[in-house]
Amino acid sequence: MPLKTNYQKLKSLTLNSNKLTDIHLEKINEIIKSVVNSKKDEYWKNYIDYKIGDQTAITLLLDNNDIVAFSSIVNKKFYGENVYRIFNRFLINQDYRESGGSKTYFGEHRFFEMINQQYLYVQQLNPKFVFMSRQRKNTRWLNYYFDKFNKTYGADFVVSKNQYRICDGSDYDCCQTLIYPKEMKIPFEKKV
Repeated sequence: MPLKTNYQKLKSLTLNSNKLTDIHLEKINEIIKSVVNSKKDEYWKNYIDYKIGDQTAITLLLDNNDIVAFSSIVNKKFYGENVYRIFNRFLINQDYRESGGSKTYFGEHRFFEMINQQYLYVQQLNPKFVFMSRQRKNTRWLNYYFDKFNKTYGADFVVSKNQYRICDGSDYDCCQTLIYPKEMKIPFEKKV
């Protein structure tokens, strides 16, 4: 049964991946298994080899103690030292999909707090670069979303006008639009 979460603020909790409880690990693995088994998510194959221990940290979005969604902070060898992707591998528990209506709580988007916590967490790691990325080229919605995020949290995230290669693989999989703090220099190869 979907939970109607539109009328309550959900809690975010960011933990080093080795600080997750057995219950957290079990629930995260259940969500991943559900996505992989249903094959409905366009990117379900990305989760086949997902390893929680390879993540720098995991952020849980909670309704009381129930995990509604999670995403991670990751540093991959391809990125280089001290380069972190936040809001990585975001998944929502299929049992908790919102049933219509706004994806906001009194005007704040559901996942703003998750993104903000991850950004603050990474700031403690003295990053060279911090980013989020999306495979899609349409940036209209992203610009709107992060303008609102920036106003809410006093941040300065910008959406790249170009796509950048963030992994070894096909252009479709690896050339992505970046969202990053505007004062930081992008360390990735621009797709031409």
